[in-house]
Amino acid sequence: MWPFRKKNKKEDNSEKHSAEHAQLLKAIAPWKTKHMRQGWRPIAQIGTVENYKCQFGGIPFVETGMSEAVCPLCGKAPPLFLQLDSRELPESRRTFGDGLLQLYYCTSCEGDGEGWNAHSAVSQFRILRSRELHRANTPLDSIITPRTIVRWEPFEDYPSTDESEEMGVTIGYDFKNDLVNVECRELGLVMKGLSNHINDLDMEVAEAISSAASGDKLGGWPHWIQSPEYPSCPECGSIMEHFFQIDSGDHLEYMFGDAGCGHITQCPKHRGRFAFGWACC
Repeated sequence: MWPFRKKNKKEDNSEKHSAEHAQLLKAIAPWKTKHMRQGWRPIAQIGTVENYKCQFGGIPFVETGMSEAVCPLCGKAPPLFLQLDSRELPESRRTFGDGLLQLYYCTSCEGDGEGWNAHSAVSQFRILRSRELHRANTPLDSIITPRTIVRWEPFEDYPSTDESEEMGVTIGYDFKNDLVNVECRELGLVMKGLSNHINDLDMEVAEAISSAASGDKLGGWPHWIQSPEYPSCPECGSIMEHFFQIDSGDHLEYMFGDAGCGHITQCPKHRGRFAFGWACC
């Protein structure tokens, strides 16, 4: 018979914290369900795929008789970053009507033109309504390796930790002892003195409660590198809504600053008005 081994203090604390973390995640579940948003990850193939128009990079389409995109700052052809055909999108995301949405971004003018600014002239949007389209005569040095989006994979997304406090979840930190206090008034939830690290999930409490997915995605919640930055519509002043996320090094062969992340936002009233901004560490 094996002799009984008494648990040491470290083991007791580990079990205690695990139980508290499990209690917290169960209690916070209704809040997560309430704020969950549907997102879609693009599933793409390198190159141009016939009969598909949603793509990262590559040669854009233009309407018959339409001039090709030109950067207003340098006069050169800016690279196509993203092209979305409404007919190839999930139905709930066809928010700009029937047409082809394009984002051009002049990488040559990014610095002087403050390309990170959501309303910078460095980025241009076009919506092509006609179905009489042909490929543009884009110079080779303005073409980013094309990746054609052939389908969309749905997933559940949640607010970033930077936005969760605005939605009723408050996290207070005791950095010296690596502990946190969590409060959610709408649920009547108050938990104090929790270990900030959840060993089973290999993440901190704030991330486990709610964290927006990184990478390229349609819909969902924005994954902010710094603080939330929703621009205002220049036409009506309304706060613009997250539409699409372009992350460094995912499908588009381009890096925003130091591994930054870009966001396309859309006016909730003027559905044809878009903006693009990004931030890095």
